[in-house]
Amino acid sequence: MAELRHFEHILDTQANFRAGGDLGQLAILTDQSEQLVYKNDDATKEFHVANQKWWDGAAWNYFDNDFGEITMHDDMLVFEYIKRAAGTDDRIRFENDKITITAGGVDVLVVEDNQIFGTVPLKLLERAAAVADSAGYGQVWVKTGTPNTIWYTDDAGNDFQLAPASIRSGSMYMHEVSRTINCVLNTYVKITGWTTGQLYGVTINSDAFRVGNVGAYKIDWQIAGDAQGNNDILEVDIHVNGVEQKDGSSRRKFAVGGDIGSFSGTGLINISSVLHDIDLRIKNTSSSDDFDIYNANFNIVRMAVGSSSSSSSSSSSSSSSTSA
Repeated sequence: MAELRHFEHILDTQANFRAGGDLGQLAILTDQSEQLVYKNDDATKEFHVANQKWWDGAAWNYFDNDFGEITMHDDMLVFEYIKRAAGTDDRIRFENDKITITAGGVDVLVVEDNQIFGTVPLKLLERAAAVADSAGYGQVWVKTGTPNTIWYTDDAGNDFQLAPASIRSGSMYMHEVSRTINCVLNTYVKITGWTTGQLYGVTINSDAFRVGNVGAYKIDWQIAGDAQGNNDILEVDIHVNGVEQKDGSSRRKFAVGGDIGSFSGTGLINISSVLHDIDLRIKNTSSSDDFDIYNANFNIVRMAVGSSSSSSSSSSSSSSSTSA
């Protein structure tokens, strides 16, 4: 036989329910903002439906429920915060124009008006690249690497490394040698035979500086030597991944074969992505006569972190000559 369940009686703000010999009450509390509550048979627990809490006669107790979505209104807040059932030190508190997230008794994150305050370090999982761009928004993210690095990406998709791990610089040289470069008429030939000097965060790859970090790099070079023919006009240019740069080039004429002269250049080259090889190349614009190098210096140093809007921003070049 089915158990008898029926209404016991209904008052203005209260309905009593009987299930067998047990009696429960469902009521609207006029003294607590018209909250809907249920009280069990022995009146030891008062369940507040909207707030997911119950009163045992001495203290509030809270349900540890998982919610898919909650829409919070002023009259649904538990003393203006949501907290864990066990303990009082983990909660989300709602105030006028302010939301506070507390963990372990510490206010770790506060959103107030148009500001966000944090009291603990923020850990970001490393990733290969930024996500898709959104107009008007930038991204701060950690790039995968050993060690990983922190980057900023603007809404045009330009990446900027925010904190370099160390200074990036390097040097190569030739000292009191006789290094012959086999020139080709009007064709750039890579200058080889360098001795590695000091390297800080830069490596050498086949007589070229290999750059692994974006930024603006200052490049200085100086070469002293002689052309093997008369009236040879030689040009030296900085190349990045085999591409001639507008910055840091120099040109001079050697009137008499065997005359020793020097020329030099300075350039500022912008590197917008990693793994670029930077080298020096020489060409003879008047003949195929070779060029002998006796002394040379080739230096690079990163002046700024991040990428600019153009491939190169400024440069200067100079040349000088001496005769023996």
